[in-house]
Amino acid sequence: MALIKRSIYWHIVCRPFRGIQVSVATGETNKRSAQQLEKEMLFACRNKDYTQLSSDARLVLIRMFLNRKWEMPEGLVLPEHGLILKPEKQPNDVLSLWKAQSLFGEYPDIVKAKSRDRYRYCLAHIIGYWGKDKPLQSIGIPEIKDYRLARLDRGASPSTVNWEVGTLSRLFGVMQELGHITDNPCRSVKSLSQKEGEREAYISNSDFHTILSRVTDWFKPIIKTAYYTGMRRGEIVELKRNQVNLERRMLIIAPAGTKEKNWKRIPISRDFHQILVEIMAVPILRCDYVFTIDGRKTNPESFKRQWKNAVKGIEPAPRFHDLRATFKVNMRNSEVDPEITETIMGHSTRVKNVKERYGRILDTELIQAIDKLQFDFGPTVILTAK
Repeated sequence: MALIKRSIYWHIVCRPFRGIQVSVATGETNKRSAQQLEKEMLFACRNKDYTQLSSDARLVLIRMFLNRKWEMPEGLVLPEHGLILKPEKQPNDVLSLWKAQSLFGEYPDIVKAKSRDRYRYCLAHIIGYWGKDKPLQSIGIPEIKDYRLARLDRGASPSTVNWEVGTLSRLFGVMQELGHITDNPCRSVKSLSQKEGEREAYISNSDFHTILSRVTDWFKPIIKTAYYTGMRRGEIVELKRNQVNLERRMLIIAPAGTKEKNWKRIPISRDFHQILVEIMAVPILRCDYVFTIDGRKTNPESFKRQWKNAVKGIEPAPRFHDLRATFKVNMRNSEVDPEITETIMGHSTRVKNVKERYGRILDTELIQAIDKLQFDFGPTVILTAK
């Protein structure tokens, strides 16, 4: 028995029936959680009792049986898994792109994925290019490279195209797990360089207030949150009420809710505190999210039209993500310790040094840093490589 980390996820390598060795992905980034899934999985297989499995352990076992093309044991598959295990086949057993994306959207790992909305958006472009009836197996390496060129010609950025090809790769992977195909051609296509899309950005305080004046009321607190905290768009829309501690003036986000998969503490500035007080004072039934539209969680895609109208006349036009860059510039010019800035903002690729791993920054230090933050350090500047 062993746990092996591949990319950011732990895989279980074991002999569940004391015979052939298998490897199966857990979807967990935390080793202790993966160890618990391994214990549940081995106990169930060796005792042939699948009734006490947690939902996550059950999905791992279903994935293992699908990967090995083994017969599903009685009691493992629940009614909600039936559609996936017995998919409706296309005429002549041809799996179309449209049917593949339907199965993909129903797959348990995708239903739970934080990026499911982004997957849906990417697949809309992919299907729009090839058409609904395109056989999945007819998409090979040359077709994928042609798709990338076509998307770049239409003005899509390299990072956007990489996301779309990555989504297609994930779709191929799920179809492999379901036994529909054997190969994933996307794995042989290198990602596009994103250096051409790199930019430096700073939004002036006056332009920030101009942007605020041009958007509807539901979008204003979201823009203010990005400006006063440096949070990512996804972190903002996923923020729940139980993660807001107004008394301690702190937002606390668990690893599952951050891009870097670490705990994140974000201090609440005095300017931002009053905004949250007003939002939290309004009870929302059957919705735990802080930012809502008509009592429902905000969809990030609904930002686009609002933001486009808000930045008209500002050239080059800022992006929503530039609010995060602006926060970092404001922190630096306010002479906040860089280590504190990194703690608040986080970064998915940055490795912590020994001092940061064992020298925890106190909540009081974070509050003191955010209270010294200033917001007006010159005009809007947008520098791009293009």
